[in-house]
Amino acid sequence: MKYKWASIYLFLSSIMLSVSTIMVRILSNHLSGLFIAFFRFCIGIILCITVLFFQRLKIQKIRSKSLIYRGIFGSVSMILFFISIQLIGSGRSTLLLNLYPVSVLIFGFLFFSEKTEVHTIITVTLCVIGIFFIFSDQQLPSFIGAAVGLSAGLIRGIGVHFIKKSSSENHVALVYLAVCVFGLILLPIIHTEFSHIDNFLTLVILITIGRGNCKTQNILS
Repeated sequence: MKYKWASIYLFLSSIMLSVSTIMVRILSNHLSGLFIAFFRFCIGIILCITVLFFQRLKIQKIRSKSLIYRGIFGSVSMILFFISIQLIGSGRSTLLLNLYPVSVLIFGFLFFSEKTEVHTIITVTLCVIGIFFIFSDQQLPSFIGAAVGLSAGLIRGIGVHFIKKSSSENHVALVYLAVCVFGLILLPIIHTEFSHIDNFLTLVILITIGRGNCKTQNILS
């Protein structure tokens, strides 16, 4: 039953990520990926602080080390992912992001002493072959976008190792709050692009992206 619910949660998170990715692609026509990421982190901070405020009695001692690693890797991965969407579109960017199991396997074997089975190696080999075909496009913008998307996936894979640990030591909202706070630290405040939010629909989509990503991260945690 436990694994059944885990599979359902993963399926739901994939749907939410897909919808969010499409929305980012729509907005990237007149907003930069950096600004969308910045706005998403702002929404995430507001939501997480709200949750922590109403559930403050459940918050125990904060364990900072795992939160720092989760915050850094999670925020960098998401920033690069949004930039990649703007450069090469949502489909290829999502495909590259979802190659993160490759880095989960590699870094798990090298630094976390995790066992590697034969069928896992075969799967990773097929993923690497897929990466080769994605990079076969010789157009420079596509190559750069693919490189950014691949980096997002690899960094996300490193961050996966800290999701479980940080979630077991801290409130789940606090874990996602760390990602959003580090995201704002890494991103400059892009004042000029606020003027590009010229209609109510754009604002709604931005808020939906922030809310959807927050829910997705909570499910994964």
